[in-house]
Amino acid sequence: MYRLIIVDDEYLFRKKLIGMIDWAFYGFEVAGVFGSGQKAIDFLKDNNVDIIISDIRMNRVSGLDIAKYVHENLPYIKAILISGYQDFEYAKAAINYGVSDYLTKPVGKESVIKTLEKIKNELEKERNRFFSYLAVRQAFIDLMHNGETQISQQNLLSAGIQIQFDNTKYMLCVAEIQNFEEYISTYP
Repeated sequence: MYRLIIVDDEYLFRKKLIGMIDWAFYGFEVAGVFGSGQKAIDFLKDNNVDIIISDIRMNRVSGLDIAKYVHENLPYIKAILISGYQDFEYAKAAINYGVSDYLTKPVGKESVIKTLEKIKNELEKERNRFFSYLAVRQAFIDLMHNGETQISQQNLLSAGIQIQFDNTKYMLCVAEIQNFEEYISTYP
């Protein structure tokens, strides 16, 4: 399950959005619902979520403010901004803060589901890369500490790396990582 929060200063819209979708069916849990951007940011300081769905324009702390906070402090969280305005400046600011999607009101069920499925796929790819990293790391730790060549070979193979181990006492391994900057940026 992926955890998300909903932030909008309009009570009726929050209620509509919550009731519009069978969240659990699509693999999501609504971890919180907030009528103010500041309350959402306070929640994010102590709670883990994967996605934020927020209105772009709210009093005091806007959806853009939330997106900026997330971009600067919690970049692994995906943000979806919803707006009743088709203003290019809002969209431009949203892009600068790495917002995953920008929806305009009135928001339909299908557009929300389509956006969530797209983000869910992105999150799953990121998790798979992370688990591949863990498999490679564990394989080399097992190999260095225990000499477990079969287990190491299986772990590396599950991460897409095929290495044939000999029955020798020493091994020299050189690994080349394509797109190293992109590879390293995916791991905190």
